[in-house]
Amino acid sequence: MKFTTSFVASALAFLAASGVSAAPLDVWDPTITSPVTGTVWVIGTEVNVTWSTANKPAQVSNGGKIMLAQNELESTLSYMHL
Repeated sequence: MKFTTSFVASALAFLAASGVSAAPLDVWDPTITSPVTGTVWVIGTEVNVTWSTANKPAQVSNGGKIMLAQNELESTLSYMHL
């Protein structure tokens, strides 16, 4: 009886979800205009990060994230918890 109930519940959940499709997302990677490569950051100062919106799609559907790293991104990701 438990197997039948579980099976029927699973089948109904699958059928309910099969008619749902995910909306396409726009992936937009804007050009960072400031700071530029080689900028030296002083500890304790506040810095604005700016980017160009010249080539943005009509609707931006993805959130944004800015990651600061001391080393190359690949080696930084090995010890960062994203």
